[in-house]
Amino acid sequence: MPGNVELLPSSTSYSNKNVSSSSSVVEWFNQRLVALLGELKVEAAAGGDVLKFAVGNASVSIYSNNISTIYGLAQCNPDLSELGCNNCLGEALGSLQKYCYGNGFGKYANPSCDLRMHTGRAQIKRGKMVSTRFQLFLPLILLPVIGTQAVDKFNCLDAFPNTTILNSTYLKNVNGVLSSLISSNNSNGYGFYSSAYGENSDKVYAIGLCRGDLKHDACVTCLNASRYDLMEACPNDREASSWTEKCKLRYSNHSMHGTVELIPSSTGYSTKNVSLSSSVLEAFNQRLMALLGVLKVEAAAGGDVVKFAVGNASVSIYSKNISTIYGLAQCSPDLSELGCNNCLEEALEKIQMYCYGNGFGSYVNPSCDLYYQVDYLFFDPAAQTVPVALPPLISPPTSNARGK
Repeated sequence: MPGNVELLPSSTSYSNKNVSSSSSVVEWFNQRLVALLGELKVEAAAGGDVLKFAVGNASVSIYSNNISTIYGLAQCNPDLSELGCNNCLGEALGSLQKYCYGNGFGKYANPSCDLRMHTGRAQIKRGKMVSTRFQLFLPLILLPVIGTQAVDKFNCLDAFPNTTILNSTYLKNVNGVLSSLISSNNSNGYGFYSSAYGENSDKVYAIGLCRGDLKHDACVTCLNASRYDLMEACPNDREASSWTEKCKLRYSNHSMHGTVELIPSSTGYSTKNVSLSSSVLEAFNQRLMALLGVLKVEAAAGGDVVKFAVGNASVSIYSKNISTIYGLAQCSPDLSELGCNNCLEEALEKIQMYCYGNGFGSYVNPSCDLYYQVDYLFFDPAAQTVPVALPPLISPPTSNARGK
């Protein structure tokens, strides 16, 4: 691997909160952001074979009479050539432009390079200076990914004014509940954590949930990484949540236990269909919906400890070739069977709407997840306890049937 540019797997993280509601301000912000990251890209790539690293900042006017600062970081593996580093960071910059337009936080990481930005808050290791305008950021954490690319989502809701939150009791309680959440006292023993911290109007509630097939150590690692990233992405919000492909973490100023929360939500899909044939696509979708429907029912019936189901189904996509659809359904175990079923029904409708014929699809909200992928076993096969019984395959018409 030395000297090779590896773009996959990759992870892109961002918040859902724009820096302004004004399109002209957002456009100006993005010009400043891309200029800063472009400069850091060039500087990191030119760093030599010992260290390819650059950090810096740029001022930008976001609110009237207020100047904010964009902090940026670019880094490559030092064994890359200057061209290789430049190309890798160019891929990173393209991903941040795609997902982080107008956002106050964004980061991209793959095995060969990292690119990161944050508005208004420098993650500085005190006492370390690279130059008069560059300061050393804390190390990046690459979150676990499935398949080829993961997009981690942060939802920042109901922000406090900065002057109110910085020293508030509520913020201290947010730190308290997230720091103490991941302990055996707050766990049901199966990857679900729930806790509260503080009193009265400053009380903060938190829930953490790991994917049902995750081992304990991997679960704790994922939630700990999410805790730091969530506090970074949403530093001054009454409510916030983070979703990765292996765990979810959220906090709020109201109790979330047993409540189906459909908003915010995110639907992911590929732009590549499994076939160009309409009849093959129809057969594929019948199998997909049947599989996910079975998993929905199984997960909802899972009891109050784990509501999780995985399975697979075979489908003929190419002539004489059988592909496998792998699926996953999960709800927060504090939901009732009816609540879980309703949440996953919403997920199933979104998958049908956006993922028709796609080889990959996912839906996530605070209460449930639905996910599938073709020919990629993304879950622990030991977690599949019951074979999924589906109707017979519907074969597409043969080529010589045309015109009959």
